Amino acid sequence: MKKFILPLLALWLCISCENSHASHICDFIEEAEAQIKDARTEAEVDRISKTLFQNIAEYSSAMTPEDDKALSEDPEAAKEIQTAVESFKATIATKLEDLHSKTMRADSLPQ
Repeated sequence: MKKFILPLLALWLCISCENSHASHICDFIEEAEAQIKDARTEAEVDRISKTLFQNIAEYSSAMTPEDDKALSEDPEAAKEIQTAVESFKATIATKLEDLHSKTMRADSLPQ
């Protein structure tokens, strides 16, 4: 579900913030991405993702209608956010695959 929510949220944000806002949002995404890379469990990945959603929601709720208009007219800012989202999605997929393979190897060890 998160794989679908984040891109939708990012696209909405692309319409609702200006360049400086796009930079802040990308910073949130990049920080979460770095944390995901260090995560050791799927639960930790989920917690980091939820925190990211909360941070972006809180930040975007403080933006003004003028901010909304400014970004909707700036395709470069939208592209910047979309690039960060794509990188975040790839990092999550890689991390979950890695955690899953480690779990499978541990389950196959003799007890």
